[in-house]
Formats: sequence, C-alpha cells, structure tokens
Amino acid sequence: MFGRSRITFALAAGLFLLSPLTESHATAQQELSREETKWLDRLPKEDANAVARSMGWEAPAFPDSARWLGEPGPAMEDLRGKVVLVQTFATRGAGRSAAARLARSIEPLADEADFVTIAVHTPEGIDRAKELVPALKLNVPVLLDEKGAWCDSVGAFRRPVTYLIDRQGNVRYASVSARKIEEAARKLLAESYDAETPPNEREEATLEIDTEVKFPTFTSPVGSSTDQRGKQAPPFYVEKIWKEPVGDASGKVVVLDFWATWCGPCVAAIPHMNDMQRYYGNEVVCLGISDETSFDSQMLKRGLKKNDFAYGLAVDTSGTLKKFFGVRGIPHVAVLSGDWVVRWQGHPSSLNQSVLDSILKANQALVAANSDDGSGPPPARWVEWLVSNPKR
Repeated sequence: MFGRSRITFALAAGLFLLSPLTESHATAQQELSREETKWLDRLPKEDANAVARSMGWEAPAFPDSARWLGEPGPAMEDLRGKVVLVQTFATRGAGRSAAARLARSIEPLADEADFVTIAVHTPEGIDRAKELVPALKLNVPVLLDEKGAWCDSVGAFRRPVTYLIDRQGNVRYASVSARKIEEAARKLLAESYDAETPPNEREEATLEIDTEVKFPTFTSPVGSSTDQRGKQAPPFYVEKIWKEPVGDASGKVVVLDFWATWCGPCVAAIPHMNDMQRYYGNEVVCLGISDETSFDSQMLKRGLKKNDFAYGLAVDTSGTLKKFFGVRGIPHVAVLSGDWVVRWQGHPSSLNQSVLDSILKANQALVAANSDDGSGPPPARWVEWLVSNPKR
C-alpha cells in the first residue's frame, strides 16, 4: 500500500528531453527577485535555465577568440559605471529579426551617455556576417563570437537574447522584450555606481551528496514482454497526451503503464496506479499509454473519465515504446530512471513501495552526480554545435 504525499516529464506528443533542469537564479549573496527574472519565461526551459545561470554574476570579458566587425569595441572591464545592453543575434532566422528590432528599441536611449549597446553575432551563419551585417544597419559595435565562447558563458544559444548589465558590471536582466528595454535600462541608469565594490565573481559550488548508491537489480520474470532491464530506452514518443501527467519528468523516476480500455485486468489495476501516484507525488511520474485508435470513444463506452485517473494518459497508435518492450500481454509496467534506463518491468500489482523506494534512492544519487545547484556556469552548447556543424 502507498500512503504518503511528497514534493518539471517535460512531456508532450513527441520527444522526451531528459536534461536536469534547475530553477535557481542565485546571485552571489541572494536570489534575484521576480522582477529581475520575469523575462526568462519567454524562453524555452533549456534556454531559460542556461541564461539564468549567468544572472547576478559578473558579465564575462569578451574572449580573445572573438573578433570585432570593423572598429574594435570596448572591453567589458572598461564599461564599469555604465549600463550595457548586449544583444545576441545571427544574420538569418530569429536572430536576424532581433537585430532588426534593436535599433528601434534603443532609439529612446540615444542621448544617455552612460548607456552602451553591443551586438554579438553567434557562430551560426557567421561566415557570411561580414557580408550581411551591414545591411542590418545596427550602428553599434558588433562582436563576431566565432567559437561561441562568450555566448556559452552567458547561456545564449540559437535563440537571440537581450542582456542588460548594471553599472557594477553584473548581468541583471536577460531575455528582455524589445518594448521593455527602455524601462529596464532606465531603472539601471537610476542606480548609483560604487567604484569600490567589484562585480560578483562566481564561486563554484560543491554538492555534498552521496552519489555512490547503485541501482538495484531485479530477477523476477517480466511477464509477456521482452526483458529490457538495464537497457537504454528509445526517446519518449506518443501521438497525443490525453491527460497531462503530474509534472515535469526531467530527472525523475517514470512509470509507464501499457494498457487498454477493453482490458479487464488493466482497468482493475487503475486504483493501484492511482495510489502509487498519490503516494509519491511528482517524485514519480506515472503515465498510462494505450495504442487504441478509438481511445476517446472507448473511454466513453467503458464509462471511464479523466477524474478516474490520478496520473497521466497518452495515446500512441504506432506503439513505439510498446514495441521496444515487446509487450505481448497487458497490463505491463516499465519503470525508468532519470537517465532513461529501464530498471524494472512486470505487472502493476507487483510494483510495490519497496521496489520503487530502492529505485528512487538510487535515482536521487544519479541526479546529484549529473547536476548541480544551479550556481555553476551555463552549459557549453556552442562547443557541441560547432563539432556537429563544421560548415556552419
């Protein structure tokens, strides 16, 4: 039996992303206010989390691997005492639109002597930057970040990001919308500059968490299916989410229940699945997957409603994951850890608290070993992109 309740399966029809996510927006002394992080909501989670890691910290110096287009621009350390806007952009796609909006956004600040704007071209399409950038009529210094070193240091990837750096040299705002640039900049311009106070230098955090726990192994028969325990499952895919799961499954233990509305034992297992989901809250994400082509009408025919389920439901008539598990008889449950490795398989009634607790304990160590508290630097995504796109 399950009887407790505790503590985002970025789950949608399509690919399931497993990268651990953090909501920490810590500065060197304290968390940034909601006012200073609100624009991050405009970004996809992966981008928002990367950008957030730069906020509150000293704006990084422009790297030696970057070069200026035309006349050299200022060094970041020479801009102390000023408010600096840095716009990442590219000469194609969404990045080009950002560059086109930049001139209009900063026009009301043209008379502010302490306001400086710099545009940073990302590695994508940079080979044609010298040819294409002049047509954008930016009229601000343009840095060509050929290796993506500066962009990686502030979490900017393929989507354009607008950063505002305060007089002390710290990244204060990021992903600022074009219509809010003037308002945000004037707020920072109104602040005084203390030449005796240095920018917030990042200190790497160390997690003191036991990461030596190993995943338990199970030898009981898996039932009418292929034994995939210990193997990496394929990327998550379903055609439709019929009922949203309890939360984001990134790094979480996931329980997949292959079932159908016409299956008596499957329906009989619903209360057990409900108890399990309620017991663990969103520490465990349960999802029932049916491959029925007429799922909606069958639910109605069987008198089943969304409120009968405490967990998520999905439909995939292609049976993508069902085929991987070689499911020949339902109900069949598979438990996967945060690295998307199969840890347990069997009938849902055999999945008890002892089994799940042992998997959860190991999964917590796994997540701790592969993530941090959000105070570390953003991931070096451009490094990977350049390897995969040598011609850019």
